Amino acid sequence: MHDKMGSGLGSIGILSGVLEDVGLGDEERREVAGKISDAAEELGTGLSDIVWSLDPRAGTLEELSGRLAEHAERLLSRDGVSVELDFPESWPGDPLDFQVRRNVLLIGMEALHNVARHADPRRVRLSLEPSGRYRWELRVEDDGCGLRKGAPHPGRGRGLESMGQRAREVDAEIEWSEPVEGGTRVVLRFDPSGGGPPLRRLWQRLRRWLGPDLT
Repeated sequence: MHDKMGSGLGSIGILSGVLEDVGLGDEERREVAGKISDAAEELGTGLSDIVWSLDPRAGTLEELSGRLAEHAERLLSRDGVSVELDFPESWPGDPLDFQVRRNVLLIGMEALHNVARHADPRRVRLSLEPSGRYRWELRVEDDGCGLRKGAPHPGRGRGLESMGQRAREVDAEIEWSEPVEGGTRVVLRFDPSGGGPPLRRLWQRLRRWLGPDLT
């Protein structure tokens, strides 16, 4: 997220310099000004997301879904991509673990950015729903070019590594797949509490301390 904000600030600086070109016509100036406005709006939203993800006060799954939905609409709808949202009618009121909230938000945003940059889709589906007793499942699915055709871009590879690392930090599971009908599916399964019931959290910590051979 910080890299994207740095890139956005750089874009505003470059575009502002372009506006100073006395040879620009009125139409070109309007186009450049529009791009500056879009970049500034993106930065403002990014700052809001950072503040929310770092706020020690409790956040909820419903708030998380709302932020991801806004991000999807902003990134994709302007390019004519149909965005389908699939969320529960009612939400639990339990607070999200601080680290889970931050990492799931960043993973979801990275998945949506990958779709916008590499997939060239016509339709994207974003869903967040229960998966078992303690876990929830975040899905980002598109009907674009798929992983193999989109993979050569070096930034995408680093993004996938970052998503995997963030998932491991909160004991979540993340999967990438290509459905038979085409496109890409990203599935993240996570525990909103950061590890589930106390005994399960203790077991997970023991496994991390003593290694994978512990049975």
